[in-house]
Amino acid sequence: MDVGRVVISRKGKDAGNWYIVSGISEDARRVYLVDGRKWSWDRPKKKNPVHIQPTRVVIKEVAEMAETGKRMSDESIRSILEETRKGSGGSER
Repeated sequence: MDVGRVVISRKGKDAGNWYIVSGISEDARRVYLVDGRKWSWDRPKKKNPVHIQPTRVVIKEVAEMAETGKRMSDESIRSILEETRKGSGGSER
């Protein structure tokens, strides 16, 4: 799993929801997910990577922001996820 990857939750109350991976714990037992609505960049959802379905879409801007420590706006996150859901191709951004 890599930062910037768009994923879909497979288990739990949020099953079927789309997220972007904003970080990974040091021991790789949890991934940090954002959706721009309930889970923002400052307060990501922690989830077991076994319970998510990765897509082929990787958002390079997210990976760069996470690397530099910058914050991504909730509006940007929502628009990226909306675009990805509509045209769920297999390309990288």
